[in-house]
Amino acid sequence: GVGLLSYYQLKQIPNFALAMPILVWSVCGICCYSSANWRGMLRLGTASNNPPTAPPPGKKPSTHPYLSTRVMPYVLHWAFLTAVAAFVMHVQVATRFLSASPPLYWYAAHLWQQGRARRILVTHCITFFIVGAIMHTNFLPWT
Repeated sequence: GVGLLSYYQLKQIPNFALAMPILVWSVCGICCYSSANWRGMLRLGTASNNPPTAPPPGKKPSTHPYLSTRVMPYVLHWAFLTAVAAFVMHVQVATRFLSASPPLYWYAAHLWQQGRARRILVTHCITFFIVGAIMHTNFLPWT
């Protein structure tokens, strides 16, 4: 059934393997945002009376929209959805559930613009497309 950690059984390992890419991308995206805005994340995005501080010496302020404080409510929502998908609900639907979250695509765009992980992103998308098409047409579980 559905409940906290009730889906964690040995027979569900294949379903966790199918859900792992979206869970990993989500956790990486949340961690990336949190490392850039950790004070705001600790306050859950609530306003502070303190003026914004300058970045540490030698570190440039981020100009990418994904790391903007305006994105914080979406990332907090994404973090909540990821936690629910990983620990409470059936992990079989984690891919469909989390793929509806815009910060996932904003994070991919952030990585693409930074030039990091381009090969990983392209490989993931192509592999997901090919394996999904093969599994779906053979009536095997996918997403």
